[in-house]
Amino acid sequence: MVSIVIIGLGAFGQSLVKQMKDEDVELSIIDKDATLVEKYRDSYSIIGDCLITDAIGGNLAKLIPEDIDYAIVDIGGAIESSVLIVNELKKLNESESRKDKFKKIFAVASSREHGEILAAVGATDVIYPDEEAAERITPRLISSVLFNYTPISQNSDEALAELEVKSEFDGITQDAFRNRFHLNAVACRENEVDFRLIDDESFVLKANMRILVAGLSSDITAYSAEKQAIADRKANSGMLFNKISKFFSKK
Repeated sequence: MVSIVIIGLGAFGQSLVKQMKDEDVELSIIDKDATLVEKYRDSYSIIGDCLITDAIGGNLAKLIPEDIDYAIVDIGGAIESSVLIVNELKKLNESESRKDKFKKIFAVASSREHGEILAAVGATDVIYPDEEAAERITPRLISSVLFNYTPISQNSDEALAELEVKSEFDGITQDAFRNRFHLNAVACRENEVDFRLIDDESFVLKANMRILVAGLSSDITAYSAEKQAIADRKANSGMLFNKISKFFSKK
């Protein structure tokens, strides 16, 4: 079982607690808001030790169980407090008694500058919740054929997306789809049933079928954005006009 400590129940921390409700996780919470901690103690059976305290001031060694795998720091807008806590976690992880016990130290940042400081003092992973939410939502706003979008990592242009097969590509094979759009269709579903894996390059995609694809975000946008389709049609029309003009100029 994975053991996690969440220090500070900011918006991200609370969302994380809710997401872990049905997971096999040993979860500890450190927060100075007694009412908030009690709320989750009563509602979520996954919570182990719910500690009501201020984590700053050299108390972390006493508060955090020794078998913790991951630490997550979310102090909301308290930048100085989050930096001090991450620094204490790093020192604790370097101590003889808990040498490298933390596999990772996650910290929520309110800005890029805040994130750089957190990384400098010991955070292995910096989380920018507002930006990451925007990355997932924005592509869905520009297309009627893009239903889910998830960047694979913070430092990569690769992503997973759920797309609808456009009517003009009805009958295209998985292999032809990959060659044309540089996207690998790995699963599909129809009529809201569960996804099933696509394990044959000759698999035929149908119009309005939902497919789960992996590839570069730019390629996902190129396929899904209506503006791209309009631009392609204009470009093709322009090419045809040029060919006709050249044909008649030779007469």
